[in-house]
Amino acid sequence: MTSSDFIFVTTVYQRVIITLSTTPGSVLAKIPWLVAATIYPILCPHWLTPYQCLDRLTGSCPALAQALHLVTRVVPQLPGHYNTFFCETPTKLLRNNKINDSMPPDKHRMNIKGCNKSLFFSPITENEVVKLAKSLKNKFTTGYDDIPDAIVKQCIDYFKKQLTDIFNASLETRTFPEQLKIAKVIPIHKKGNTRNINNYGPIALLSVFSKLLEKLVYNRIITFIEKNGIITEAQRGFRSKRSTETALLDFIKNVQLAIDNKMNPVGIFLDLSKAYDVLDHKILLDKLNTYGIRGITNKWMESYLTNRKQFVE
Repeated sequence: MTSSDFIFVTTVYQRVIITLSTTPGSVLAKIPWLVAATIYPILCPHWLTPYQCLDRLTGSCPALAQALHLVTRVVPQLPGHYNTFFCETPTKLLRNNKINDSMPPDKHRMNIKGCNKSLFFSPITENEVVKLAKSLKNKFTTGYDDIPDAIVKQCIDYFKKQLTDIFNASLETRTFPEQLKIAKVIPIHKKGNTRNINNYGPIALLSVFSKLLEKLVYNRIITFIEKNGIITEAQRGFRSKRSTETALLDFIKNVQLAIDNKMNPVGIFLDLSKAYDVLDHKILLDKLNTYGIRGITNKWMESYLTNRKQFVE
């Protein structure tokens, strides 16, 4: 049990006592929350998890146990626990799915259709920035900088020149701004027990300026890719005029054709766990280089992918 776990246990225990204080006639409401700190070393050995400790502290008293259930439904974990969990999960997956060391270093290049042409970032214009900002939704959720999309959408005309200059400086120097690499993460309950951290998933909220720069670069990359026919037609996700619906229609068509030809169609469906979280950036950058996103543009992508930070709120 770490010091942060101890803080978590005592903090939740304090909220339990506060919850009990709202119960009329509750004698237990008068128990100081520091009792948890007094009996903690006795009841809670270091190998127990925070919730196991809390169960020990409250298990012998139904009123405390009920209050604990009410509190942890609202505050199942402290932000630090969420952040550690979200950061460590991809690392553990990579460790469990370690690639065979005997695999050739250029294995991922096999059967890849390369491109002899190279992508060069064209300068970003003020009109581009304004048009993109005006297309933002009127959302008031914010990234770490607490600046909502709706405000930028309404005020873009006042700082369009400065923002355009910053964006162009980013492209020219092959550097993605460090402050735009910070993500505010919101834990979202997906299923099951609300007290089990494994049942939560992260939603990352980025700065609106980060989203604008990403979209401007995306527009240049996707135009280059579509123009040179780099991506297979089987790729339906994140592409204009394509979706999971069109993929499903194509799949049904192929099944029907197979049945009409007296064949036995077989489908294999895969769901990759944390696919984007465990993506190897070195392999990605090497593939981009093969596809024509090389030189300055590749260096910019490398800067975009490295030294990213997050915190849980």
